[in-house]
Amino acid sequence: MAKKELYINYDIESDFWGEPGTLSKIKNELSKENLTAEDELHVIINTYGGEIFEAISIRDYFNSLPCNKSITVSGICASAGTEILLAFEKENRNITKGSFVMFHPAMSGVYGNRYDMQKVVSLLEKLDDEFLANYKKNLIIDVPNLEELIKNEWWLNADDFVKHFGGNLIESKKEITNKVKINNTMFKETMAKFEKLKNGGSNKRPFNLEKFKNFYKNESK
Repeated sequence: MAKKELYINYDIESDFWGEPGTLSKIKNELSKENLTAEDELHVIINTYGGEIFEAISIRDYFNSLPCNKSITVSGICASAGTEILLAFEKENRNITKGSFVMFHPAMSGVYGNRYDMQKVVSLLEKLDDEFLANYKKNLIIDVPNLEELIKNEWWLNADDFVKHFGGNLIESKKEITNKVKINNTMFKETMAKFEKLKNGGSNKRPFNLEKFKNFYKNESK
Protein backbone atom coordinates (compact mmCIF):
# COMPACT_ATOMS: atom_id res chain seq x y z
CA MET A 1 0.00 0.00 0.00
CA ALA A 2 1.45 3.35 -1.09
CA LYS A 3 0.98 6.61 0.83
CA LYS A 4 1.29 9.86 -1.09
CA GLU A 5 1.25 13.44 0.21
CA LEU A 6 0.37 16.28 -2.14
CA TYR A 7 0.93 19.93 -1.19
CA ILE A 8 -1.37 22.60 -2.64
CA ASN A 9 0.53 25.60 -1.34
CA TYR A 10 -0.28 28.11 -4.06
CA ASP A 11 -3.06 30.05 -5.76
CA ILE A 12 -5.27 28.05 -8.11
CA GLU A 13 -4.87 29.24 -11.69
CA SER A 14 -5.73 27.95 -15.15
CA ASP A 15 -3.09 26.91 -17.70
CA PHE A 16 -3.77 30.16 -19.55
CA TRP A 17 -1.73 32.10 -16.95
CA GLY A 18 1.10 29.58 -16.82
CA GLU A 19 0.99 29.57 -13.02
CA PRO A 20 1.85 26.56 -10.84
CA GLY A 21 -1.60 26.01 -9.32
CA THR A 22 -3.19 24.08 -12.15
CA LEU A 23 -4.91 20.74 -12.63
CA SER A 24 -2.11 19.81 -15.04
CA LYS A 25 0.51 20.27 -12.32
CA ILE A 26 -1.41 18.07 -9.89
CA LYS A 27 -2.07 15.37 -12.49
CA ASN A 28 1.59 15.35 -13.52
CA GLU A 29 2.70 14.86 -9.93
CA LEU A 30 0.21 12.10 -9.19
CA SER A 31 0.59 10.32 -12.54
CA LYS A 32 3.89 8.87 -11.31
CA GLU A 33 2.13 7.16 -8.40
CA ASN A 34 -0.41 4.99 -10.25
CA LEU A 35 -2.70 5.12 -7.19
CA THR A 36 -5.02 2.15 -6.61
CA ALA A 37 -7.92 1.44 -4.24
CA GLU A 38 -5.44 0.16 -1.62
CA ASP A 39 -3.37 3.36 -1.65
CA GLU A 40 -3.78 6.56 0.37
CA LEU A 41 -3.58 10.18 -0.79
CA HIS A 42 -3.24 12.96 1.78
CA VAL A 43 -3.66 16.51 0.45
CA ILE A 44 -2.27 19.41 2.52
CA ILE A 45 -3.89 22.64 1.35
CA ASN A 46 -2.87 26.24 2.02
CA THR A 47 -4.44 28.53 -0.58
CA TYR A 48 -6.23 31.86 -0.86
CA GLY A 49 -8.20 30.43 -3.78
CA GLY A 50 -8.13 31.50 -7.39
CA GLU A 51 -9.86 30.44 -10.60
CA ILE A 52 -13.14 28.69 -9.74
CA PHE A 53 -13.43 26.52 -12.84
CA GLU A 54 -9.89 25.23 -12.37
CA ALA A 55 -10.74 24.44 -8.74
CA ILE A 56 -13.84 22.54 -9.89
CA SER A 57 -11.68 20.54 -12.31
CA ILE A 58 -9.24 19.71 -9.50
CA ARG A 59 -12.16 18.73 -7.26
CA ASP A 60 -13.55 16.39 -9.90
CA TYR A 61 -10.12 14.89 -10.54
CA PHE A 62 -9.66 14.05 -6.86
CA ASN A 63 -13.14 12.50 -6.81
CA SER A 64 -12.21 10.30 -9.77
CA LEU A 65 -9.19 8.75 -8.02
CA PRO A 66 -9.83 5.23 -6.71
CA CYS A 67 -7.59 5.56 -3.62
CA ASN A 68 -8.49 6.53 -0.05
CA LYS A 69 -8.30 10.31 0.27
CA SER A 70 -7.94 12.82 3.11
CA ILE A 71 -7.21 16.54 3.29
CA THR A 72 -5.70 18.88 5.89
CA VAL A 73 -6.07 22.66 5.96
CA SER A 74 -2.74 24.00 7.17
CA GLY A 75 -2.85 27.80 7.05
CA ILE A 76 -5.83 28.98 5.02
CA CYS A 77 -8.34 27.55 2.59
CA ALA A 78 -10.37 30.36 1.05
CA SER A 79 -12.55 31.16 -1.93
CA ALA A 80 -12.18 28.61 -4.74
CA GLY A 81 -10.08 26.42 -2.46
CA THR A 82 -13.21 25.50 -0.49
CA GLU A 83 -14.56 23.65 -3.54
CA ILE A 84 -11.63 21.26 -3.19
CA LEU A 85 -11.89 21.02 0.60
CA LEU A 86 -15.60 20.14 0.64
CA ALA A 87 -15.13 17.44 -2.01
CA PHE A 88 -13.57 15.21 0.66
CA GLU A 89 -15.73 13.14 3.02
CA LYS A 90 -16.41 14.83 6.36
CA GLU A 91 -14.50 12.24 8.36
CA ASN A 92 -11.47 12.72 6.08
CA ARG A 93 -11.23 16.50 6.51
CA ASN A 94 -8.67 17.84 8.98
CA ILE A 95 -7.81 21.38 10.01
CA THR A 96 -4.93 22.49 12.20
CA LYS A 97 -5.45 24.80 15.16
CA GLY A 98 -4.86 28.38 13.98
CA SER A 99 -5.96 27.71 10.40
CA PHE A 100 -8.91 29.45 8.74
CA VAL A 101 -11.51 28.73 6.05
CA MET A 102 -13.27 31.53 4.18
CA PHE A 103 -16.35 31.52 1.94
CA HIS A 104 -17.53 34.42 -0.22
CA PRO A 105 -19.76 35.05 -3.26
CA ALA A 106 -18.43 34.48 -6.77
CA MET A 107 -16.28 37.35 -8.06
CA SER A 108 -15.20 38.48 -11.51
CA GLY A 109 -14.01 41.40 -13.60
CA VAL A 110 -15.36 42.42 -16.98
CA TYR A 111 -14.60 44.89 -19.74
CA GLY A 112 -17.23 45.66 -22.35
CA ASN A 113 -20.70 47.02 -22.90
CA ARG A 114 -23.75 46.53 -20.71
CA TYR A 115 -24.67 43.29 -22.43
CA ASP A 116 -21.27 41.84 -21.59
CA MET A 117 -21.74 42.92 -17.99
CA GLN A 118 -25.24 41.46 -17.82
CA LYS A 119 -23.87 38.10 -18.99
CA VAL A 120 -21.26 38.14 -16.24
CA VAL A 121 -23.86 39.05 -13.58
CA SER A 122 -26.02 36.15 -14.76
CA LEU A 123 -23.08 33.75 -14.51
CA LEU A 124 -22.15 34.99 -11.02
CA GLU A 125 -25.73 34.48 -9.83
CA LYS A 126 -25.70 30.89 -11.11
CA LEU A 127 -22.36 30.22 -9.43
CA ASP A 128 -23.63 31.64 -6.14
CA ASP A 129 -26.64 29.31 -6.29
CA GLU A 130 -24.31 26.34 -6.88
CA PHE A 131 -22.03 27.35 -4.02
CA LEU A 132 -24.89 27.86 -1.58
CA ALA A 133 -26.38 24.44 -2.38
CA ASN A 134 -22.98 22.82 -1.86
CA TYR A 135 -22.44 24.56 1.49
CA LYS A 136 -25.90 23.55 2.72
CA LYS A 137 -25.25 19.94 1.69
CA ASN A 138 -22.02 19.88 3.71
CA LEU A 139 -23.20 21.67 6.85
CA ILE A 140 -23.83 19.48 9.90
CA ILE A 141 -25.85 22.15 11.77
CA ASP A 142 -28.54 24.54 10.63
CA VAL A 143 -27.34 28.04 9.71
CA PRO A 144 -30.46 30.17 9.01
CA ASN A 145 -28.52 33.26 7.88
CA LEU A 146 -26.04 31.36 5.67
CA GLU A 147 -26.59 33.49 2.56
CA GLU A 148 -26.01 36.70 4.53
CA LEU A 149 -22.82 35.29 6.07
CA ILE A 150 -21.47 34.33 2.66
CA LYS A 151 -22.38 37.74 1.24
CA ASN A 152 -20.17 39.46 3.82
CA GLU A 153 -17.32 36.89 3.66
CA TRP A 154 -17.68 34.07 6.17
CA TRP A 155 -14.46 33.44 8.10
CA LEU A 156 -14.25 30.30 10.23
CA ASN A 157 -11.39 29.40 12.52
CA ALA A 158 -10.55 25.73 13.04
CA ASP A 159 -13.10 25.25 15.83
CA ASP A 160 -15.82 27.02 13.84
CA PHE A 161 -15.17 24.88 10.76
CA VAL A 162 -15.38 21.59 12.66
CA LYS A 163 -18.53 22.81 14.43
CA HIS A 164 -20.27 23.71 11.17
CA PHE A 165 -18.84 21.22 8.65
CA GLY A 166 -17.48 18.33 10.73
CA GLY A 167 -14.00 16.90 10.34
CA ASN A 168 -11.09 16.63 12.72
CA LEU A 169 -9.35 19.37 14.66
CA ILE A 170 -5.59 18.90 14.95
CA GLU A 171 -4.32 20.72 18.04
CA SER A 172 -0.96 19.38 19.21
CA LYS A 173 2.40 19.62 17.47
CA LYS A 174 2.65 15.85 17.62
CA GLU A 175 -0.67 15.46 15.82
CA ILE A 176 0.40 17.93 13.15
CA THR A 177 3.71 16.13 12.71
CA ASN A 178 1.91 12.82 12.30
CA LYS A 179 -0.63 14.21 9.85
CA VAL A 180 1.53 16.65 7.91
CA LYS A 181 5.18 15.90 7.23
CA ILE A 182 7.34 18.96 6.71
CA ASN A 183 8.29 19.43 3.10
CA ASN A 184 11.88 20.66 3.61
CA THR A 185 12.16 22.57 0.35
CA MET A 186 8.85 24.34 0.83
CA PHE A 187 9.62 24.99 4.51
CA LYS A 188 12.98 26.62 3.73
CA GLU A 189 11.47 28.78 0.99
CA THR A 190 8.63 29.90 3.27
CA MET A 191 10.96 30.68 6.18
CA ALA A 192 13.30 32.60 3.87
CA LYS A 193 10.38 34.78 2.73
CA PHE A 194 9.26 35.23 6.35
CA GLU A 195 12.75 36.26 7.43
CA LYS A 196 13.02 38.78 4.60
CA LEU A 197 9.70 40.36 5.58
CA LYS A 198 10.48 40.24 9.31
CA ASN A 199 13.83 41.97 8.99
CA GLY A 200 12.64 44.36 6.32
CA GLY A 201 16.05 44.26 4.65
CA SER A 202 17.80 45.41 7.82
CA ASN A 203 21.04 44.10 9.33
CA LYS A 204 19.36 42.28 12.19
CA ARG A 205 20.78 38.94 13.27
CA PRO A 206 19.71 36.34 10.70
CA PHE A 207 17.08 33.76 11.58
CA ASN A 208 18.67 30.44 12.66
CA LEU A 209 16.69 27.94 10.60
CA GLU A 210 18.43 24.81 11.90
CA LYS A 211 17.95 25.88 15.53
CA PHE A 212 14.25 26.47 14.86
CA LYS A 213 13.84 23.07 13.18
CA ASN A 214 15.61 21.29 16.05
CA PHE A 215 13.40 23.05 18.58
CA TYR A 216 10.30 22.09 16.59
CA LYS A 217 11.37 18.43 16.47
CA ASN A 218 12.10 18.32 20.22
CA GLU A 219 8.76 19.92 21.07
CA SER A 220 6.96 17.42 18.82
CA LYS A 221 8.27 14.36 20.72
